[in-house]
Amino acid sequence: MIEQTQNKENKPLCSLVIVTYNQENFIRQTLQGAFAQTYPNLEIIVSDDASRDKTWEIIQEMVQTYQGPHQIVLNRNENNLGVGGGAGKAMLLAKGEIIVWNDGDDVSHPERVQCIYKAFNQQGPDTMMIWCNHEPIDAQGNNLGPYKNFEKDVRKKTRSLSEIHRRIRIPFGAVTAWRRVVSDSFDGISSSYAGWDNIVAFRALLLGKIGFVPDVSVQYRTHAASTLNAPAADDLVKDYRKRARERDAWYIQAFSQHLIDIHKIVRKSPDRSVELLKIERMIVKQIHKSVLSFEIMSFFPKLSMGLLIRALRWPEFYRYFLLAPLYRLGWYKRR
Repeated sequence: MIEQTQNKENKPLCSLVIVTYNQENFIRQTLQGAFAQTYPNLEIIVSDDASRDKTWEIIQEMVQTYQGPHQIVLNRNENNLGVGGGAGKAMLLAKGEIIVWNDGDDVSHPERVQCIYKAFNQQGPDTMMIWCNHEPIDAQGNNLGPYKNFEKDVRKKTRSLSEIHRRIRIPFGAVTAWRRVVSDSFDGISSSYAGWDNIVAFRALLLGKIGFVPDVSVQYRTHAASTLNAPAADDLVKDYRKRARERDAWYIQAFSQHLIDIHKIVRKSPDRSVELLKIERMIVKQIHKSVLSFEIMSFFPKLSMGLLIRALRWPEFYRYFLLAPLYRLGWYKRR
C-alpha cells in the first residue's frame, strides 16, 4: 500500500473517460476493463447520455461494489445530448492531465492508461495525442482476429501539419488519448457534431504532433447498434450510400470547425499565419468535395448532367458512376 501511494504521488492524474448510451449488454465488460487499469493515479469518468435501457442501473450497481484504488466520477445527463454533446460534457468533467477515451461498448486492456502515459513521456511534450492498435470483437466479446490495417494506418495517418497536403488522415476516437491542453485551448464540442473525434484530433495537430503506440490496448466492438462500424446491410449499395452521406455530413461539420480553430490559433500566433492559411485553403477544397459527394450519394444513381460535370474534376468519384449501371441492372445489390 505504501509503494502504491508513492507511485500515485509521483505520477500525474489521468482520466479514463467513458460515455454510455443504451449499452446494457456491454457496459459490464467496459467497466471491468476500466476498474482493472494498472496506472495508479487515475480517475474514471462514467457519463451516461440519458440511456433508456438498464445501462445506468448497471453502472450504479458496479460502482457501489467497486473497492479499488481509482477515483470514480459519475454523471447522468437529464436529456440525451447526442454523440457530440455527450462527448463534450464528459470532457468537461475530466480533471486529468491526460484524457484517455473509452467508448461505452469497448474494453480497455488493463495496461492501457499506463502504456499511454509512458508513450507521452517517451515521445516528448510536443506530442499532443497518442493512438494505439486495437483488436476487433463482436457483440458477444469474441475476438475477430487482429486488425489487419494497422501498418497501413501507421504509414498514412497524419502526424503533423507539415504532412497535410490533400487529405487529413487522423485516428478515430475509440483508440485515442490526448493532453488536457488540447481540450482547454479551444471551445467545447457542439452537440450536433457526431464527428467530435475528428475535431479533437485536428486540434491536437494545431498544437503539436500525433504519435502512436503499436501495442493492442483496446478491444473495439462491432455490433448492429454501432454508430460507425455496424455490419453491412444486405443491400450493399443502399448501405454504402447511407454511410457515405453520414460520413460527408460529419466531414462538412468537422472541416467547418477546423476553419474556426485555425483562425483562433492565427489570432494567438500571427507568425503561424502562412502555415495555417495554406492548410485552410486545402480544407475549403475538402468542404466543396464533401458537399458534392453528399449530393452524389443522395441522388445516386439518378445523377443530373450538371452534377456529373461538377464531379469531373474529382477522379475519386468515378467509381460511383461505374456502379450506377450495375445498380440499375441489379447486378450489384446483394452479397
